[in-house]
Amino acid sequence: MSCKDCDKKSPTRIKGKGVVSHFPSGFTGNRMSVLRLMLPENPASGTYYSLPKIMEDGTVIYAEEFEGQTPPPEINGYVRSPDDSFRFLPQWDECQMRIIGLRYNRVTGAINITMICNHPECKYSGRRLTVLECRSCEQRLEIL
Repeated sequence: MSCKDCDKKSPTRIKGKGVVSHFPSGFTGNRMSVLRLMLPENPASGTYYSLPKIMEDGTVIYAEEFEGQTPPPEINGYVRSPDDSFRFLPQWDECQMRIIGLRYNRVTGAINITMICNHPECKYSGRRLTVLECRSCEQRLEIL
């Protein structure tokens, strides 16, 4: 996602050793497929996991590059597919008032997802969410 007035990407910040967090400003009300826009354009070379694919529904799929490779770490708000340990299925319901963030580890190549409530009347407003907190929210707004 770019700024209106320039070709620069939305804010990305470096956190700790090799971790890149991407929280684009104003990314509320989007479907899970928006995570594709947050993947790094130039992923780190020599990482243990290749850059995953993110499907339209938000499913995350890592490629198994060599036989016996250990599966990637768990992703917040996702469940590992029972058929494929390199596929993660989203558990998040759609919400117009949630900010989606992605963290990319430049050392391992793994990603993690962070959701932050952005509804001013919700008791979780401004906090990182768990799937259960988001589902129990009475102010959650479905995307039409």
